[in-house]
Amino acid sequence: MELYTLTVKKRTMGETAVAAIWGVLALACIVLTYALIFAFVPAIIFILLWYFWTFRRYFEFEVSYFDGDFRIAKVINKSRRKRIMAFTMDDVVQIAPQGDRSVYKYENDTQIKNHNCYSLEADAVVYDIIIKKENKLSLLKVELDDKMLNEICKKYQQKVIRKA
Repeated sequence: MELYTLTVKKRTMGETAVAAIWGVLALACIVLTYALIFAFVPAIIFILLWYFWTFRRYFEFEVSYFDGDFRIAKVINKSRRKRIMAFTMDDVVQIAPQGDRSVYKYENDTQIKNHNCYSLEADAVVYDIIIKKENKLSLLKVELDDKMLNEICKKYQQKVIRKA
């Protein structure tokens, strides 16, 4: 049985501020268009920037697990899918809650490549997955539900630490 977890990425304050700035610049250029005709082109550009930044930046992360195989994808605007990573449980060193002592040394290592694939919500239960492929370590931060963790623990109990 293939299991999926779909996580919607929350907008950060910086992204919201940039959208507001594009909107203000677009309005300013529209007002200037009435007085000066050359402000028409920048007005169109700022309107398009505001539109795409506000309404076309919707991200979801999809984590799928089937019989020891993980696939992580980023779904953009509910239409495009970009594959982030695929790996097997043989490549996994440890799965543990974020901040757990068993993954502490990996979280603070600057040599390890980090992939943040979670919602950025304050109450999200984030798990760290440490992957070793071709002698390179990667740290993947994802939100896993209990159903998926139970399925993983059926075969790979020794690699999983559950949140207490």
